[in-house]
Amino acid sequence: MTTRKKSTDNKAAGIGDVMQQARGLLAVNPMMAPQFEQFWKMQENVLQEAEAFSRGWFQRRHEAAKSALEATRELNGNGGAESPSGLQAITDWNRHSMERMTEDFQEWMKFCTQCAGHLSKAEAEAGKQELEEARKQASAAGKAKHSNPV
Repeated sequence: MTTRKKSTDNKAAGIGDVMQQARGLLAVNPMMAPQFEQFWKMQENVLQEAEAFSRGWFQRRHEAAKSALEATRELNGNGGAESPSGLQAITDWNRHSMERMTEDFQEWMKFCTQCAGHLSKAEAEAGKQELEEARKQASAAGKAKHSNPV
């Protein structure tokens, strides 16, 4: 019974230590606050961009599956790949597939560019905020230094 109580006490102490360490890690240095804030704003923007990109990508994949099914039905119902309508079905499916792949690439480049823009903007904004915070701290330190006569 005593061993069990010690074990429970040790676990509680261990959890307390972990929480204390986490508190120290999560405490924000005033000079780093702008970096953290801008990072999370940028993260939200990138997530929105990723969601929009994914939505379009999945829509194109649904279109691809539907067009493949239609082409298969056309091939099976009208004399196979050797018939004129079969050849047209294959040609149409290929053309639409290439269009979707092109759109995938264009959307991917747009996504990457927008994410890079969000990152650059966040970095610049954090830098401005850090400079402002440093100016405030330097000003406060200067006032405090001159307020005490020697």
